[in-house]
Amino acid sequence: MSKWYCVKLLFNTPLHIGSPYKGIGVENTQPFISSDTIFSALCNVWIKYGILTSEELNKAVPELNIIFSSAFPFLRIGDSASYFLPTPVYEPNSIDKLIGSEEEKDSLKKKLKKSPFIPLELFRNYLIENSYFRKSYDKVLDDIFAYKSVYKEKLSVRHAQDRISSASQPYYVGQTYFDPELGGLYFVVKLDDELVDWTNIFNEGLRALAKEGFGGLRSTMGTFIVNEEYGTLKMIEKYDDLFFLTIEGPSEKIKYCLLSVYFPIDGELDLIKKNNDNIYYELIHRKGWTYSTSTYYQLKKKSIYLFKEGSLFNFPVIGNVIDIKPDDFPHPVWKCGKALTVQLRTS
Repeated sequence: MSKWYCVKLLFNTPLHIGSPYKGIGVENTQPFISSDTIFSALCNVWIKYGILTSEELNKAVPELNIIFSSAFPFLRIGDSASYFLPTPVYEPNSIDKLIGSEEEKDSLKKKLKKSPFIPLELFRNYLIENSYFRKSYDKVLDDIFAYKSVYKEKLSVRHAQDRISSASQPYYVGQTYFDPELGGLYFVVKLDDELVDWTNIFNEGLRALAKEGFGGLRSTMGTFIVNEEYGTLKMIEKYDDLFFLTIEGPSEKIKYCLLSVYFPIDGELDLIKKNNDNIYYELIHRKGWTYSTSTYYQLKKKSIYLFKEGSLFNFPVIGNVIDIKPDDFPHPVWKCGKALTVQLRTS
């Protein structure tokens, strides 16, 4: 039987998650963790710490019944939390309800388009007429960009030493600093324990990741706190309870919004092309080098494109886990493109 969980991460070291958008060296970073990155990090620690053998993992992954979202910001408010979700790739009609001038409305549209996250209260009714924007310009901006109080982005200067001349070459690393007193990142997970005890495997992986760290420069960055509340699976009845009730009504008035990255299974890409006029999406490019605990050399992974969080579809998408290993690499390199979506009403 499938069960839903929420994982909240409070970081005690800076986080470096490389941005898919070009920058100089490793300067560019993003303040959230995409679902494929979470999955890859778990695969590495499952093998490295002996939680799963390579054979067990490679056998389980093609039929894996685990779906999870990307990790987005949350604010700590006493014993509860305020959640943020990806901004849908669509402009809400209700901005015209804003209490302000036409210049302020135009400015808000531009700022909203650039904001990677929006509050849960806005996300619920993003595509329909709602009262969220019946506020002043300053109040709406304060609400939308409240997530920025959780973290700060900085550049750290480092240096590489030439092996021959010993000359020092400075470079910059982008870092995201989270204040654990104010909040962190969260993601939701759907696990099926019917055949394998994935709950225990997942928690063991999280405990290992708390030491290893997420993202680049592992063990010195991306580490997080583990206790009864944070850094562990916390069951919820279903993920709709964390966000909103399941929408009922005509299917043509419902869009499916990605909370994860997504790689189509066979047949889905044809549907997307067929319904392209009613689908709103962004693509992100995934490439880079392999990182393996079982081999000493690195090779370039196969390059792929994924649908980004916030993309909107007019049918429920499924997605797939794919192998992007380079030619002649000794084992699979799994990339998780399974889709986690929520329903949004369009009218």
